Amino acid sequence: MAQPVIHVLPELVASRIAAGEVVERPASVVKELIENALDAGATQIEIAVEESGIRAIRVADDGCGMGAEDARLAFERHATSKIESAEQLESLGTFGFRGEALPSIASVSDVTLLTSDGRGEGMEITLRGGNFESEGMRSRTRGTTIEVRNLFHNTPARRKFLKSEQAEERQIRRAVMAHAFAQVKVAFRYVKDGDELFRLPATDDLKARIAALYGHDFAATLVPVAGSEKGPVISGYVSNIDAHHGNRARQFFTVNARPVQQPLLAQAVTVAFRDVLPPKRFPALFLSVRIDPSYVDVNIHPTKREVRFSPERTVFSAVQSAVGRAIRSEGSVPSFWRETRPAGRHADRTSHLPTATGPALPLGGEGEGSAAWTYHPRTDADRRDGIRAQNVAAPGTAPGEGERWIDRLDLGNILQVGLTFLVAAGPRGIVVVDQHTAHERILFEEVRRAIAGSSGASQQLLLPETIETDPETITVVEEYAETIAAAGFALRPAGPRSVLLEAVPAGIRDAGPSVFLRDFLEGLREEGKGDRSKSRHVAATVACHGAVRAGDSLSPAERAGLFRRLARCEQPLRCPHGRPTFLNLTLGELARRFQRE
Repeated sequence: MAQPVIHVLPELVASRIAAGEVVERPASVVKELIENALDAGATQIEIAVEESGIRAIRVADDGCGMGAEDARLAFERHATSKIESAEQLESLGTFGFRGEALPSIASVSDVTLLTSDGRGEGMEITLRGGNFESEGMRSRTRGTTIEVRNLFHNTPARRKFLKSEQAEERQIRRAVMAHAFAQVKVAFRYVKDGDELFRLPATDDLKARIAALYGHDFAATLVPVAGSEKGPVISGYVSNIDAHHGNRARQFFTVNARPVQQPLLAQAVTVAFRDVLPPKRFPALFLSVRIDPSYVDVNIHPTKREVRFSPERTVFSAVQSAVGRAIRSEGSVPSFWRETRPAGRHADRTSHLPTATGPALPLGGEGEGSAAWTYHPRTDADRRDGIRAQNVAAPGTAPGEGERWIDRLDLGNILQVGLTFLVAAGPRGIVVVDQHTAHERILFEEVRRAIAGSSGASQQLLLPETIETDPETITVVEEYAETIAAAGFALRPAGPRSVLLEAVPAGIRDAGPSVFLRDFLEGLREEGKGDRSKSRHVAATVACHGAVRAGDSLSPAERAGLFRRLARCEQPLRCPHGRPTFLNLTLGELARRFQRE
């Protein structure tokens, strides 16, 4: 009879394997202990670390604490006060629920727990490598203090894979900050090697907490996000369209007050921002998603840092819509778009011109006193009625009354500099337009409207071209035939590995239609799922290939036409790739450059 080869692992080995799932690094310990404190109802939490948490981590709170028996049970595997039945996993309202955090942490470190429920002396328990070493009574006010020392001392392989002390400490600090943003009504204090890095009092204002950590200048660049569509409630802040960053370090998501790292949410924000940010630039964001717990699975990852939604598309759309509204709002555009002046004979009679991110509405004309003008973003009603945002006047005047910002520029004397930039003068300075990015924006919006209305104009090729490709691209041509045709292409399969190109969108300037088509189809195949993203790719590609280039000479009429068409755009601030379309040099800026101030 064969000897059995399957055997039950010793408890010590099993516990260390389980610890590997929960305790990846010092920041994992901090996260678990903070969440225990929050579940205990803490209103103040203090976190102190030494040597990036490897030497020591100490988390103290003023929560409900534990009695002696509960303190002992807390270190048993799968012992928890958070749930009692499997059904409760479907609608969790607590952070912890598996009962693995404390035993897992204790198995790879030395732990001292001091806790009191406020009804007598506190209980102190010490464990080394997961084994009880001592316990006794000790004075402590209501709450819990847990000290974790010598992390991974008995698992040297795990310790070897840790990053530098600086990198590990950054992860700890981010974990603390993530919870501080999620729980603004809880006070947090963070101490590193004896030095207090921050102390955050309890507040009702998320923006005040952001300012406390990043500064008031940074907080001033944020605009509020709010939305409630089909269930999920989205709230928080995102940076305005000018305040972008080189990485995602200032992006924080919470789902039902639980900090998460969620690719779905990050992608929704990326989609909302992609028309206004340059490549490889990222917004800051502090977003909260509130949703019925029964539609969220928080049990898909051992550390609970990721969640799964059902249905995912609903949450994606809610976040994308809420963030999109925020960056199109009055608060997201530069201040000169929003500045108003009192009407009257003695008011400032000069206009506000565009800056690096967009146009401003004008004040009144010379000699008549100034009306108060302000920027009004386009609404759904505006789109239905065909009202352009740039034509919306101040409160009390009918939409379209008065001059637009474009009417205050001298469009009869536009200079073309370096066959790339167009320069127009106005009462308050000069406006410089990048002819390629501006034309890209114009064409992008025109093509998207054409796709939406299935009315894209085409230009027939004198000689249709048969272009060889691969079977996967043929599938793309067949699947998105309506979208491709609506953009102005006449394209059809001509075999298992070839297509026949008979017409391209009107206005395409490229001499080689086949090269343009290959680039277009390749991008269409690689673009994310969904017809809306596909149509965006179509429009962006057509706009890029159809727009005037740097080096193209434009007639005076073409220069003025470019300005006017840009002024009619819904989003004139950026090209489809996020680059500025124009900037403004005010008289004040020119005076500073010439040291006249």
